[in-house]
Amino acid sequence: MPEPTDDAEQRLTITADGRVWLSCYVYGNGTKYVLQGQQRFRFTAEVTQVLLEAIGRYFGNDPIVEMATDAGTWSLEITNTEGDRFVYYGSLVEDRTGLSNFVRKALNLPNLWIFDGGMTE
Repeated sequence: MPEPTDDAEQRLTITADGRVWLSCYVYGNGTKYVLQGQQRFRFTAEVTQVLLEAIGRYFGNDPIVEMATDAGTWSLEITNTEGDRFVYYGSLVEDRTGLSNFVRKALNLPNLWIFDGGMTE
């Protein structure tokens, strides 16, 4: 069983107008994760729009997402300008596309788990 202070979850929100939030949770007592910290960032709209376009383009091509039973998972919710929501799920396994590192570098968040659980190339 994980320790109460072990990292358990990260939640990243990116908006087209440049706002970014990263919330980090620890395992807690095992029934409910506990918020460990939250960071807020402000980028130019161009930076976040490039990220959102790259993510949207990748998932808009209906990729085959790898699933594994011995790895953590990620979920992604994309809301477009018309308010339509698209939800994707996958496992935190090697990201051969480079999308994870692209997002990490653009946001200067080297410890972001994103699609590969923080595995860097």
